[in-house]
Amino acid sequence: MALYSIGQFFLVGPYSCMLLFVGESFPDSSLRGTGSSFVVGIGPVGAILAGLAATSMLHAGYNWQMPALYFGAIPSVLSGLCVLLAKPAGTPAARPAIETKTALAAE
Repeated sequence: MALYSIGQFFLVGPYSCMLLFVGESFPDSSLRGTGSSFVVGIGPVGAILAGLAATSMLHAGYNWQMPALYFGAIPSVLSGLCVLLAKPAGTPAARPAIETKTALAAE
């Protein structure tokens, strides 16, 4: 039971961070829905492809360390870097559409 709970923590835990990140990254609600739907939709495809590639590497004679590095550790570090280097909401690249329309109408 303890191992199951720990596994669920590491499986479901990152999604809570992702939901907060998506809310800050897409200030417009239509973009937020599209962006989060894309992430949720493309994630299982990547998991299937990584599983197939890891299986083919194991079948070719590699040990578990190489597929874990290529399809686990490296993608995790890259996704963490993407989150850290993303622009915060409120920068000129991420202004809500309503503010942009109001500013254009005022000019």
